[in-house]
Amino acid sequence: MPTIVTEANHGGGLHGRIAIELKQAFFDKVKDHLRDEGRPELAENLKYNELFALSAGTSFGALSTVGMISINGRDPYFSSPSEMGQFIDEHAEKIFPHNSNVFSKVFNNPRQLLGGFLGTTKFSNKPLREIIQDIAGKNTRMADVEDDIMLMMTKIHPDMDALFAKSHIARGEGTLIDSGDEADRKNWLLWEAALGSASPTTIFPGIELHNPARNDRVVVIDGGQSGWNNPSMPAMIETVAIYGQEVGQINMCDIVDHKVDRGLMTPHDVIHLHWGTGDFQRSVGLKDAKKNTLASVGGAIVSSAMESVHRFSLQVGQSGIRGDQFYSFDQIIKDVPEDIRPDNDFTLASKGQMLKLRDTGIYAAEQLSDQIQEAARLVGNAYIERFDYEKNNPGMSYKDYLRSEALEA
Repeated sequence: MPTIVTEANHGGGLHGRIAIELKQAFFDKVKDHLRDEGRPELAENLKYNELFALSAGTSFGALSTVGMISINGRDPYFSSPSEMGQFIDEHAEKIFPHNSNVFSKVFNNPRQLLGGFLGTTKFSNKPLREIIQDIAGKNTRMADVEDDIMLMMTKIHPDMDALFAKSHIARGEGTLIDSGDEADRKNWLLWEAALGSASPTTIFPGIELHNPARNDRVVVIDGGQSGWNNPSMPAMIETVAIYGQEVGQINMCDIVDHKVDRGLMTPHDVIHLHWGTGDFQRSVGLKDAKKNTLASVGGAIVSSAMESVHRFSLQVGQSGIRGDQFYSFDQIIKDVPEDIRPDNDFTLASKGQMLKLRDTGIYAAEQLSDQIQEAARLVGNAYIERFDYEKNNPGMSYKDYLRSEALEA
């Protein structure tokens, strides 16, 4: 049976550095498996994004997603997760300036003291904005992305709801396939969508999305604040919307699109990988969130503790597919040895913290090595199947094959 492989990249600020090490360990194991299967040429030329039919991300996970996708025929900005990890190590202090004493905060980064007063966010988003623009391109739109991706964010103006941005159909709201003029209206700038997904209140200001096909204002904030810090469930909904078929009854294998009055399910096997960022306690309170929201969007805001969001969305996301093919790669911070345990603060960018985040990721990869090995074997086999199909069927992509199989099932 054909296999669909998807991934969800968790939010969590700089704790995402942990997940990068997990992803690199998995990537290395996939290449090892390809060599073991007598396909060294596939291992040598493999790009990370080629392993997945769909990648979803929230907050830091949105940056991780955008950094490893193909845009208009260009190779991904990062050739591997480890390359992205090195990039984050080099730029973390630009995104979250770290000053160890009050004097430095006053003169070098007064936002760190003013955060919480007069609606001032703790950090400027200019460094992060410039980094995302460099990675994604200033003029790249969602439809220019060749891979299927989702960027989760919370739409707070004019309506409060979760907003899903998806590339292959250039849509930005809901989970219905659009075409024509409506698709143009939802064909957002990629860098704005990614920055919006990575902008939690109190930390960064909200982001207004721009589109020449629209006259209305759309302002978004971090996707984790609408319940999708772990975007596994939205990824599953989109997977079935793309590759599924309508069914006459609802059962445990169905995923129901809340926008339409029918059940959908995929006839294919689905392997889903969730890349977590660690279980930590810091949260954004509703009171602070309201105070630090952009004046243009008034008091409308929804905020949840990061940990509770993680618990809820992991449970819901896992219920969408077969349990034996859902792999959650995460490390509970309190279980990490004290000598490498990072601080709970997901904006702390000191050199010591970045080293601990990296070492925690390496430690987590060792602890989860059996699961990583198993997932790498399954995903490696799926990649071989895809490669061989496209080689033997020129002009027909594996994704088109999956869609046609779903229609015939």
